[in-house]
Amino acid sequence: MLNIKKDSDISLEIYEAAAKNRRDSRGYLGMSEIGKPCDLAIWFSWRKFTPAPWDGRILILFELGDHVEQVIIRNLRLAGYELQNAYPDKQLSFEDCGGFFSGHCDGLVRLRTLEGSPWGILECKSANKNKIEDFERHGVEKSNPTYFTQMQCYMGYRGLNHALLMVMNKNDSAIYSEIVRFSPEAFAAAKEKAAKILTTHNDDGTQNVPAKGFDDPKCLECKWCSYRLHCWEPKEAIQTTSSCRNCHYFALTPPSFKPACRHQAHPVELSNISLCCPEWSFIGKTPF
Repeated sequence: MLNIKKDSDISLEIYEAAAKNRRDSRGYLGMSEIGKPCDLAIWFSWRKFTPAPWDGRILILFELGDHVEQVIIRNLRLAGYELQNAYPDKQLSFEDCGGFFSGHCDGLVRLRTLEGSPWGILECKSANKNKIEDFERHGVEKSNPTYFTQMQCYMGYRGLNHALLMVMNKNDSAIYSEIVRFSPEAFAAAKEKAAKILTTHNDDGTQNVPAKGFDDPKCLECKWCSYRLHCWEPKEAIQTTSSCRNCHYFALTPPSFKPACRHQAHPVELSNISLCCPEWSFIGKTPF
């Protein structure tokens, strides 16, 4: 009989290291999240509410997703597809709303047998077997509106009519592919939603913030949301950072979207929204 010595402590050390190494310095609202079903969760992220700590194992799973992109891109090239701005080259970036609504696509791909311009947005993802089957039954628009909206933004800002979604099955490395058509309506809706979330703030002490996307804190979406405590149990949440973005007096005002402090004793425009001043007042309900 084989003498197998198991040591789960080493795995736990790796998970803990991954969790401690997590960094989130994003200073904008991402196009990769604007299609999420809960506007309040998106607003929490934009206004720098402190999320629940991620399990290190999950973070490693996300890291593997980055490597999936590289594998797909390499093999697309081997299959004879022409790519631009794809790994290892610099990605294309898009921005709007004064740079506070931004995103980066995985590249451009020259698609075959398409009418009109053959170039399209390339987006690479990974998913488990059940999610892949859902893609196959319903397509990305219904199966994952977040991915769908993300690609609509990239197509809209680049002026393209097609996108290629490539999703690798985590169970067996099979690849699902789907050509997604540009929807002017979906693109316009995403831009409108982004502007609304970016410019929503407290007025005169009232909570003029987006509504919750779900009514039941036990639903799957709320259960896995990083901001579930801020939403449902604010007294139990932890807020670890303070900056202009999570201050009561912070505001972005269209059409310029220049950051401004609405405190009567301060200058109107802000040069660094990652800082805070002695008059900082948390926009949320969580004890600081």
